[in-house]
Amino acid sequence: MSWIVGVVFVALGTFAALLLPPGDSLPLRLGPIVRFAGFFLAESARGGLQVASRALSLRFAAKPGFYRHAPNLPCQAARTLFKDALTLTPGTIFVDKEGDMLVIHCLDPPQENADDIADLERRVGRIFDKNDHGRMP
Repeated sequence: MSWIVGVVFVALGTFAALLLPPGDSLPLRLGPIVRFAGFFLAESARGGLQVASRALSLRFAAKPGFYRHAPNLPCQAARTLFKDALTLTPGTIFVDKEGDMLVIHCLDPPQENADDIADLERRVGRIFDKNDHGRMP
């Protein structure tokens, strides 16, 4: 029975989306989307195992803090995907925006997360970048 409600709301959501004005998004690119999906699944699994091992540990050695990051992404859709991916990745969560800066809460010292956050931004940017500046590492 609940799937009927789901189908109705998916149809309503799709109709509402068609009424929205076009945004500043760029065309999506299939290759980078597939690579990003694999990367995201692997990182989510790795992060989930890391958080689980910390939760089961007798000593929870988190040193949380905030990291400020100014993303350089080509459109609003890319910035939204970046913020959502940060939030869904264990150990980091987007918490606020200060001008062009994103405030990100990290379980580990923020400086230890800077490279991972920059890598995530590059991967998101490639989904929307028509020039594809380089291949995935």
